Amino acid sequence: MPPRSSKHRGSSSFAPLVDDPPLCAPSYTPSSSRCWGNGSMVKGVLRSIFCMCKTMVREVNENRRDIIEMKSEMGLPCDPHHELPEFDDPYAEWDAKDAQAAREEEEPTPAPPTRPSRTAPR
Repeated sequence: MPPRSSKHRGSSSFAPLVDDPPLCAPSYTPSSSRCWGNGSMVKGVLRSIFCMCKTMVREVNENRRDIIEMKSEMGLPCDPHHELPEFDDPYAEWDAKDAQAAREEEEPTPAPPTRPSRTAPR
C-alpha cells in the first residue's frame, strides 16, 4: 500500500499528517461492512442533498397547487404561472435627484464678465 502522505516533500518518513482523513469510518460510528472510499462518501452526501431538495420542491409544488385551487374556489384571482407582482421602485425619487445633481455639475458655470483694460494709448 503506498503512503498517503508525508510530513513534507522529500521526507523519508511515511507517517501520515495529522489532518489526513481516515481511509475508513472510525469503528465507533455505525457503518456497513464494507469500507467506503472518500469518493463514495461524497457521492452519498451529494445524493442525500439532492433527494432532500427534490422532496422540498415536490412539497412546494403541491402547496402551490392547493393554493391555486383554494383561490379559484373562493373566486379570488389566481395566477397559475406565479408571476411576481410589480412594485413601485422606492429609489426612483432618489435616483432622479442624483441624476439632476449630476447634470447640474456637468453644466459649465458662466464665466464672470471681463472688464476691458483701460490703458492709455501712448
